[in-house]
Amino acid sequence: MAKSLWNVTFNPLSAVTGAAVGEILDSPELNKTAELVLKEIVEVAKKANIKVTKKAIDQVFSDAALVRHHKTSMLQDREKGKPMEVEALCGYFVKKARRLEVDTPVLETLYSLLTFIDVRKG
Repeated sequence: MAKSLWNVTFNPLSAVTGAAVGEILDSPELNKTAELVLKEIVEVAKKANIKVTKKAIDQVFSDAALVRHHKTSMLQDREKGKPMEVEALCGYFVKKARRLEVDTPVLETLYSLLTFIDVRKG
């Protein structure tokens, strides 16, 4: 679950913005957006009876600090014009949240934007 937390927090946001992980951490606006995505994912997990430890949550941003210059896989795919993992990294959680009646407005927005970008190939 810890890897999913990191991937969903950073991959979609970096793919939409073109930002490397460190740029997300350094931008107050993007950092706040990443925090909101993480909070939404944790709520989905809780509602699905998946235990998420405080350590796992805290580790998302500490691990990100270790890979500041990293371009996420979704961003790399977008830059190469390849299909992104939109369904695996966003769609799954958005649909799960809907079934569980958990509001995920930030993640849903990213999902909508990425779906459009992916269809348009750009």
